[in-house]
Amino acid sequence: MKKRFELIELNYLLSVSTILDPRFKNIHFKDSVALSKHLRFINSSINGMVSLPAEEDYHSTDSVSTSESGTIDLWGHHKQLAQKSLKKYVDKTNIGNQKHLGPELTMYLSTPVSSLKTDPLISWEELKPLYPFIYNLALKYLSGVCTSVPSERLFSCASNTISKTRNRLCGKSASKLIFLNNLDDQFGP
Repeated sequence: MKKRFELIELNYLLSVSTILDPRFKNIHFKDSVALSKHLRFINSSINGMVSLPAEEDYHSTDSVSTSESGTIDLWGHHKQLAQKSLKKYVDKTNIGNQKHLGPELTMYLSTPVSSLKTDPLISWEELKPLYPFIYNLALKYLSGVCTSVPSERLFSCASNTISKTRNRLCGKSASKLIFLNNLDDQFGP
């Protein structure tokens, strides 16, 4: 784990995506230099001066949250950090720590994190009027995960439709059969 994830805070794509996710923001960062670098990147992106950060060597420490019964609680550490974030929000003590950032980014980071069960893209639709520039960045960095499953299903369906015994189907007929085969049951007889 240490070999694979020790320098994960240096990956600007993962870090920026984490900061722009309202469920996590900046509460999990341990390396303040890396966090500052990524916040400056977001700030410069908001200001229109986008530049990729240089890769540098940093070291972070790992910690695992365990419950009293000895089992690992995957979200326990996050819940503790979210409580600290909420306390800082109530105390308003973290606003002064971010003077070098723009007002929109400072205000976004000063609010408490969202619940883990919320969808970040739906949250950003609600936050769009408050943070219009960060909203545009969030849509860019919180895009859906690319997957080849739908295309693989289509090829599988096509191979089931156009088989050795049905090899004389023309393109239009095969396309219509594949389409009809992929319809939901609610549209069937």
